[in-house]
Amino acid sequence: MATQPQAIGGDIISQLLNDWMSYFESEKIGLERLPYKDAKENGVVGDGSTDNLAAVESAISQAISEGRKSVYLPPGTYYMSGIPTDKDKVFFIGDDAKFTGSFTARIAQVGDTIDHGDGQTHIVAGAIRYYASLGRWDLITNNDGGHHPPINIASIDSSNSSNYININFDTSAWGLGDDSDVNVSSFVIAPDEDLSRYGISCGASVNYQGASVRLWGGAYSDYIYYDGSNWVSNKGRYSLSWQGDRLLCTRTADNGRAIDSGTYPQLTARETMLMPVLGSVSAGGDTVEVLFYTTAGDVATTPNGNFKFFITDPSMKGGIEPNDIPDGLGNLWFIGVMKSKQ
Repeated sequence: MATQPQAIGGDIISQLLNDWMSYFESEKIGLERLPYKDAKENGVVGDGSTDNLAAVESAISQAISEGRKSVYLPPGTYYMSGIPTDKDKVFFIGDDAKFTGSFTARIAQVGDTIDHGDGQTHIVAGAIRYYASLGRWDLITNNDGGHHPPINIASIDSSNSSNYININFDTSAWGLGDDSDVNVSSFVIAPDEDLSRYGISCGASVNYQGASVRLWGGAYSDYIYYDGSNWVSNKGRYSLSWQGDRLLCTRTADNGRAIDSGTYPQLTARETMLMPVLGSVSAGGDTVEVLFYTTAGDVATTPNGNFKFFITDPSMKGGIEPNDIPDGLGNLWFIGVMKSKQ
């Protein structure tokens, strides 16, 4: 992969970021809303000998007419018999792609640094989730067939003792001396729709070496489920007992958190056709009954893998230990921009 910086105007970078924001915020997501034009759709052939001048010009023209700022070329060597019209009106990006022939402008590669003239801009990005098989958070690309490949990420680690998920950046190609050589321009991390649905949010402390991420869950105190033979309180905050057609959940002290009498939990089903419903509540609210209703309105009496729910207990406040998230519940997506000196 190329490592030399590509000179790119700051206005183009700003427009690209704005285009991406418009893409993610759009109500209708389709190929026509993507911020780049894929030149493969215009017939480019990266075999090193086929003339791609007409196909590249077609991609540029279509990108301009559709308001896109970049043209993407898949892996390959693209022979050009001439210089394409309006080449300066778009930004060429690719993945192990290059031009040859009469037009040899460099194609910026995924993961490259970008030179603004007075320094280099470095991008870090990726997606992570919790894997019970590992007992920690990790990059999705390492565990799911290479999907969502990261940019400039060295490793991920997480532990309940530290209460943080650590995202360690790969700065080996940045030529940095110490933290005085780089500034963090911006870093954004956000839960996906599944984590957000269950009230899980996050925040991060960032420097040029990495980010420490803390999870918060105002609407998530514990995850309770039937594993086929036993009832499980994922965070150990409840003792559980099945009583014929209902589950008794009794609150227990956990990690020094105080339990306030008179507060009652709320229940949220997790991807199941069974609806957990709060039944009777003991004096002080320390023990609650949970019944499970089918879509037909009947009470389910035989526990199985569909008996699972989140419980929101307002008496239990605080951050979520990162490795207590249920397996495969959802992803955290992040992107950061670092600016270093020449």
